[in-house]
Amino acid sequence: GAKINFKMSGAQGCGDGEVFSITGRALVTGGAGAYKKAKGNLKVVGSWKKDSKAVAIAFIGKLTV
Repeated sequence: GAKINFKMSGAQGCGDGEVFSITGRALVTGGAGAYKKAKGNLKVVGSWKKDSKAVAIAFIGKLTV
C-alpha cells in the first residue's frame, strides 16, 4: 500500500484535562507506492478529547509527489 514517511519537529501541546491540542511541523521524507518521492514541510494541528477518545489531526501545506 501507499504510505508517507515524515519526521515531527517543534511539537507543542496543551490541555485543560478534557481536551488536549497539539501543533508542530512534519518534514515529509518520502514513502512507499505513489508517495515514494514525496516531499513537503507541513504544519500539523490536532486535538484529542478525553471523554470520547476522539482524535483529529490535520496536515496543512504543499505535498509534492
